[in-house]
Amino acid sequence: LEQLQPGVPPIEIDLRSGDNAKIDFEPSMFELPPGVRVKVIEPNSIELAWQQVITRNVPIQASMTGQIAEGYTVESTKVDPSVIAVKGPASLAEVVQFVRLAAFDVTGKTEGVYRHRMALDPPPQRLAYLGPASATVTVTIARQVIQRKFPKREISVIGIPKGETDPKHVDVTVSGPPETINALREEMIVPRVEVEAALVA
Repeated sequence: LEQLQPGVPPIEIDLRSGDNAKIDFEPSMFELPPGVRVKVIEPNSIELAWQQVITRNVPIQASMTGQIAEGYTVESTKVDPSVIAVKGPASLAEVVQFVRLAAFDVTGKTEGVYRHRMALDPPPQRLAYLGPASATVTVTIARQVIQRKFPKREISVIGIPKGETDPKHVDVTVSGPPETINALREEMIVPRVEVEAALVA
């Protein structure tokens, strides 16, 4: 029995017919040292369920980790190739929604276009990928832009003394980098009408 310390050697089952519904285990299937016999096999059989093997294209999904530099934002993320073929039993292959890539580190990155070859996560058990085990991820980072509204700003008329407009006030929305927009004060927002330019138009 000491010769069996690593365990009973695996047995081979012939499934080439493709229609076995049940496999019964017999003592003769096991290769044992001389003088050792099989007393109990538990379980003594297994049920088999057959499925069609299918191949379907699944999107490849990029993921990111880390924090980009303050004042910047991820404008777009592209993956090439964008899909990969997954092969395996129908019940497993049909439920795969996407294949994830290793995380793309964007720590401290500022404006620019960054490309890296990233590895695919290993396929689930009994599934296989038909294609490269990696994909190219392109991340575009741009300056962050925010909007801020300044309501009821009085219109200033330029070109004629004591000129007035109707309406006298307008709402002004400005956009730009956060540090610039947040530094604006209401008195700095002065909508203007140039009378000469209006007359020429």
